[in-house]
Amino acid sequence: MKEVFKIGLHIGYWLFFTVLVAVIYTATQVNGVNGPKFEKLLVLIFGFLLLPSFISFYSSYFFIFRLYVKKTGTIKLLVFLFFSLLISSLVAIVSIYVLVDTPRVFLEVGIVSFFLNGFNAFIGFILHSFISWFKDVKEKEELNQKTKVLELEMIKLKLDPHFLFNTINNIDVLIETDTPKASEYIAKLSSILRFYLYKTSDSLISLKDELKYIHEYVELQKIRTSNKDFITINTKGNPSKKKIAPMVLIPFIENAFKHSLNKKTDAIDIQISIQNSQIIFRCSNKINEVDSQEKGIGNQLIEKRLKLIYGDNYSMRLNISDNNYVVNLNIPV
Repeated sequence: MKEVFKIGLHIGYWLFFTVLVAVIYTATQVNGVNGPKFEKLLVLIFGFLLLPSFISFYSSYFFIFRLYVKKTGTIKLLVFLFFSLLISSLVAIVSIYVLVDTPRVFLEVGIVSFFLNGFNAFIGFILHSFISWFKDVKEKEELNQKTKVLELEMIKLKLDPHFLFNTINNIDVLIETDTPKASEYIAKLSSILRFYLYKTSDSLISLKDELKYIHEYVELQKIRTSNKDFITINTKGNPSKKKIAPMVLIPFIENAFKHSLNKKTDAIDIQISIQNSQIIFRCSNKINEVDSQEKGIGNQLIEKRLKLIYGDNYSMRLNISDNNYVVNLNIPV
């Protein structure tokens, strides 16, 4: 909470308190009760009302609240509160003594002042509690936001190296058989790394850039097999002016390559449909074991990242039938 706002709360309360006193005094005048002279009125307001109220209010605000937070014990807390109210009430009695030299009214004045100061002590405690609570809420929000950003970065770091290592190994194999082709794929890898370095730090990127990245990734993966039909990728719809979180689709495609049974016969099918407010992504492939792709650490990280980015505004279904693994993902764009 900003200091200006906290000061405003204090000023607002004391203005309210002063207006309340003025209203009570005005009411006595309207009813025909003779009020005190101006000089004595100032002594009454500042000596009997404001000064004791300040003492009780800020004793509670600064000291009693701290004792409560530190859990020093109920007895110590009540003793400190009692002496705080006693001191403030004595200030009120001394002020009344200046106005009225009648000892028999001192007890009545002391009792009234004691309860009035108790009310101010209560308000001081409540105000500090509210400010402390508001500060804690803001700090937790900031901490959650920083934690969210950190988790997103850590998840990306865990996912990306797997793709990089596989791609380098694939190009290394290709260098021995087709050097010009290897050079072409190195250029694609360079483009992908440029995308990773300069685009993935943004919370949202152009859907066009994301799709270009996916297609280049697929082209790099094709060098692992001579089967031209090993992977099929179809994109429908217009990606212009649409945004997406970077690298939310590629991990599913990466997993499809990783867990496919036979790269010479089995196929990976990727379908991307771009609609007005969402993108529908479907990826299917054969897997070795039913649980290997569904319960892997990679999928847990992917789902966690989707949750952090989109909250409840996405849907993901993982289906397995006859060792055919299918991912259906809908996310807003």
